[in-house]
Amino acid sequence: MSYAEEGKRQQFFVLRTLHLILIVLGWVVISVAQFVTLRDQSADNERRIQELETRPVVTREVYENGQKAIEQRLDRIENKLDREQERRH
Repeated sequence: MSYAEEGKRQQFFVLRTLHLILIVLGWVVISVAQFVTLRDQSADNERRIQELETRPVVTREVYENGQKAIEQRLDRIENKLDREQERRH
């Protein structure tokens, strides 16, 4: 084996080694990025769950009373508008 062939073989080995190192580093960077993203999403989900747990809950009775109050107010407004319209004509 000549000295030139041995030099080419060493260059090829160095290139393969660098290629392997770059691929491994790429996988490490991607894995870390995915882990950080997952951790951030988990923290955000935990925060949302805590907000839902502490948010006040409206009972059906309170909701229905609110609906009735809105309907009564709308009826009064409609009656008032009807009376004003009748006065104009």
